[in-house]
Amino acid sequence: MKAEPIQLSDGLTNQQREGARLAASGWRQTDIAEHLGVAAETVSRWGKKPAYRAAIQALAGQAQARALSRLEALVDQAVSEIEQSLAFKYDQNTRLRAALAILRLVGVGTLGRSKVDAEG
Repeated sequence: MKAEPIQLSDGLTNQQREGARLAASGWRQTDIAEHLGVAAETVSRWGKKPAYRAAIQALAGQAQARALSRLEALVDQAVSEIEQSLAFKYDQNTRLRAALAILRLVGVGTLGRSKVDAEG
């Protein structure tokens, strides 16, 4: 699932676009203002513009899509690690923790907690 880059032909200035990018990355308004060399009130006014808010939402959505794509790419590796843990013949606790984790993920392991689960 690849996110399409947003087109910012929306009436925002380059400075506002940079502010939106920083906001979508989790920056606070005061930090954005300081970084861009504008007053915090200016960034606050930008936040009232629908185009600015839309840019933040679109950029945040793109970041989330990229992160999800990277996580999806790790699923096979994670399953392989769990399989190796289940096959680890020298440590019963490791095998049991891996098995319990799988059961919890599929909603089966919620009936009771073992000592290993409580410690882990």
